[in-house]
Amino acid sequence: MQDADIANFFPGNGQTRVLGDGTLPTNFIQLVTADGYSRYRALTVKWDKRFAKRFQYTASYALSRLNTTNTDGLGQGGGVLVNRNVAANYGPGQLDRTHRLTMNGIVEIPGGVRVSLLSSQSSGLPQSIIVGSADIYGTGISGSLLPGSTRGALGRGIDTVDKLNALIRNYNLQYAGKLNPRNQRLPYLFEYGPNVKFNDSYISQDLQVSKIFRIRERVRIEGTAQVFNILNISNLVGAAGLPSSPFNGTLTTLAAASDGGAPAGFKVGSDGGLFTTTGDRVLGGVNRASGFGSLSAVRPSIPTGTGLPRAFQFGARFSF
Repeated sequence: MQDADIANFFPGNGQTRVLGDGTLPTNFIQLVTADGYSRYRALTVKWDKRFAKRFQYTASYALSRLNTTNTDGLGQGGGVLVNRNVAANYGPGQLDRTHRLTMNGIVEIPGGVRVSLLSSQSSGLPQSIIVGSADIYGTGISGSLLPGSTRGALGRGIDTVDKLNALIRNYNLQYAGKLNPRNQRLPYLFEYGPNVKFNDSYISQDLQVSKIFRIRERVRIEGTAQVFNILNISNLVGAAGLPSSPFNGTLTTLAAASDGGAPAGFKVGSDGGLFTTTGDRVLGGVNRASGFGSLSAVRPSIPTGTGLPRAFQFGARFSF
């Protein structure tokens, strides 16, 4: 495209000129940018006692809310979910934790032994609810938000399986089987049973015991023993399998028949729920594989000391 053509199609008044038939020229390239913004609000309270009389402790609590239109700084969470509409992507971010309580303390006991404890507790993470890989609005985004939900709605406004299933049934009545603007047939959705869990909280208690052994006046060895996640609590922050693992937000879909109806072997109830021909309600993760991942992915791949299964660590430091 020559400079004159560029001036013609971008006249400078915020509009784009088109050809006489209402289309853009074949050599015209349209650029779409994904701008974003976020807002973090928090109330923090801290109670601190400095080391004196052989012990110290600190307790802090934060009540916070992180809303964003894009991925967070650590790359977690989905990117653009609604194309060409920044505001429609606004909602709780993947790192949003409503409540966070952290306590730690150090005490020296007879014999020169020092015991340290770190306790961390926080509420669950939000998740966006995605209709498989369906492009509901024909915007080119594979995996649209479930109609009636926003980014991060699962575990926040939609905090029970019943609320999730209500939106799924409404989708089956209003959208499933219909064609999107790209002439693609939209799939049906499975509901989920009461054993599906999401919004799992984070809890971890870590303990360290240390003692200094003096060899000479300027030579000493400090031995340490650490235990992470003493209570061995499963912090399920990622996708995994039923029934004791969290829901990852990707809904199970069923391709519609060519005429838009449910395929052979299934039928749609008057409430929007899917049923088998024998009248049994169809459930994701039960009647068909879903987006829950594998049982081996129950716990997150994160460093020791941040909620993994109970772990022990021993060390020694030599000083002179």
